[in-house]
Amino acid sequence: MAIVKMKRFELFSFAQSAPRLHRALQLFRDVHFYDLRQEEQSEEVQLHQALDMTALEEKESLLGNLRWMHRILSPYDTRPKGLKAMKEGLDTLTLSELEEKAQSVDYRADFERLSALSRKNEDLESRIHALEEKIRDRTPWEHLNVALDDLSSGDAVDMFLGAVPRKLAGAMEEAIGEFELSFIDRINEVGHTYYYLFGSHKTEREAFRDTLRRYGFSEVSFPKGTTVPALQEESRAEIERLKAEADETLAQIAPMANNLPYYEAAYDFESNLQLKLDAARQFLRTEKVEWIRGYVPAEKEEAFRKILDETLPEGYHLEMEDATVEDPQVPIALKNNKFVDSFASITSMYTLPTYGEIDPTPFFAPFYWVFFGMMAADIAYGAIVLVATLIVLKFFKLQPSMRKFVRFFSYLSVSMIIWGFVYGSFFGDLVPLPALFDTQKDFIPMLVLSIAFGAVHLFFGLGLNGYMLLRQGDWQGAIFDVLFWYMAVIGASVFGIGALMGLPPLVATISKWVMIAGMVGIVLTGGREAGSFGGKLAMGVYSLYNITGYVGDFVSYSRLMALGLAGGFIGLAVNLIVRMLAGAGIIGLVAGAVVFVVFHLFNVFLSMLSAYVHTSRLTYVEFFGKFYEGGGIPFRPFVKEPKYSQFPENH
Repeated sequence: MAIVKMKRFELFSFAQSAPRLHRALQLFRDVHFYDLRQEEQSEEVQLHQALDMTALEEKESLLGNLRWMHRILSPYDTRPKGLKAMKEGLDTLTLSELEEKAQSVDYRADFERLSALSRKNEDLESRIHALEEKIRDRTPWEHLNVALDDLSSGDAVDMFLGAVPRKLAGAMEEAIGEFELSFIDRINEVGHTYYYLFGSHKTEREAFRDTLRRYGFSEVSFPKGTTVPALQEESRAEIERLKAEADETLAQIAPMANNLPYYEAAYDFESNLQLKLDAARQFLRTEKVEWIRGYVPAEKEEAFRKILDETLPEGYHLEMEDATVEDPQVPIALKNNKFVDSFASITSMYTLPTYGEIDPTPFFAPFYWVFFGMMAADIAYGAIVLVATLIVLKFFKLQPSMRKFVRFFSYLSVSMIIWGFVYGSFFGDLVPLPALFDTQKDFIPMLVLSIAFGAVHLFFGLGLNGYMLLRQGDWQGAIFDVLFWYMAVIGASVFGIGALMGLPPLVATISKWVMIAGMVGIVLTGGREAGSFGGKLAMGVYSLYNITGYVGDFVSYSRLMALGLAGGFIGLAVNLIVRMLAGAGIIGLVAGAVVFVVFHLFNVFLSMLSAYVHTSRLTYVEFFGKFYEGGGIPFRPFVKEPKYSQFPENH
């Protein structure tokens, strides 16, 4: 249960073998590349990137096309969705099987066909929309059932159509009444607009139009040669024809959704080809030789060498050595048993360890399990989560990452049940149970227990710091930065407790002198890196001041009690409301049942969310703060996890 041991390699092969080698390494998967562009180049040997950027751009364009195809065809996908889809899960394929499935269809030609059909459909929809807009615009004029050719301007009379806002129509009509040889005829009124037929004599034409413009007039024109109702009928008939043509187009698009599984395989396969091209940017080559540097897990060395022998029969040069802690580029992979591995996401969410550190996951996992259960303690809540997660793990085909996440909460639910028995909580106080702690009375014992757990947590983290220092051969650091702090903090704690609880004088005396010895040691050694004696002493005093941080650390663990009580009291409140409703007859019983289910499920969610956040906080701040730095580079296998399928877990 530790950080996976790595081997560092330098590989020199013939440039002509590069495509074959890159493919073989991607099928091998367990290789992490170093970016050789960071290396200082020699002037004697001309090196360049082992990649034509045009190929990478073309691959990105192809992936964009496949994403577009998926978006267009998804509405016609008839495969199961929702829970049924989760139950069936994603197809499990190796990279070779993914390639075979992707190449069983000509997705490039299908893209061209789908693109042409989609453009045609978009054009038809645009034309339909334009006609519908015209129909809406002409609707107020449908009462004008006269030939539009009659509404024309002659030598004497100018006839035209237009609209005026309702609020100005009255004033406009009054103003037009002053013209002797011109007229208006209101055709319709819709909403806040009046629609008119206007006629003006040539002698009044300019003055007539100037008057109209003052009242928000807007002219409307229609094609000549027919009536407005006839135009409407023509447009509706054209819309029906275009819709029929669009339906025919969609009827050609819909069957293409049957090939979605193959297009998805193509996307996953092409994504890995893109990764292969992108990785080649990290390699360097001359005219004849390609240079690759990287890392492989030590346990994979033999398989790695075998791949090279089979792929490069024309010869190659390989240099391989154990990765060292001095190398800052060593990638980090963690390997633990199933229980500990379920907590690995907590580590990676913070930061991975460096190659010279220890994997903190096995050390914090038991504490995390206990603390989470304390904060979300309830037998029924834990049983609900346990049953739900076991059902999902048993009957649903999940991706490895999701399976690990569900298994994580399955383990935590057991802790919830155990602490539920400790607190005697089953849906709050729904079922009276014997308990080690009465959550409505034993506040002080629960607080003491929480602080005691915190002390163990903190001192264990400090002890890990001492172990790491001793492993590095720094015995002085183990004494000065760990032992003295143990003496100061434990001595001060016992001395303070002794004063409050009346421990024997001998215990108080011993703890006092242990505390003093530890504090003196911290003052004398805490600033040992300073240049002058005064600087050493000042830094030492400042280091001792950090003992106040332990007070805050201890207080932080009071949340173990507080959140456990909070969830329990919410459960009590829900039960109290339900009991009140249950006394109101049948309607009250039904309402009480609804309240019980909804609010207890909400309390399950709230309790688990709070426990997850605050347990992570105790891990990151209090525990990791005592020994862990992190900053490791994640091991990146030479493969991209598929989006629409999954690789075998042991592949």
